[in-house]
Amino acid sequence: MRASYALVNYLVEYLQQHGITEFDFGGLDPRSSAAAGVNQFKRGFGGELIEYLGEWEWASQSWLRYALNLAVWYRGSQL
Repeated sequence: MRASYALVNYLVEYLQQHGITEFDFGGLDPRSSAAAGVNQFKRGFGGELIEYLGEWEWASQSWLRYALNLAVWYRGSQL
């Protein structure tokens, strides 16, 4: 067993012992081939995939909102 799997198994056992019944690995990125290994790792634990509409960022200053939108657009164009 790889160390990363062993660590997650240990973490899940620890959480169960302390009454924690859910663990969120964070998101999957099915559009990115670079994330395929990470996606496979997360799916390998057999949990339930819950889909949300997406991540939302809000900035009260318009210049900051513009900068965040530009960064999201740039990141999306790199995939």
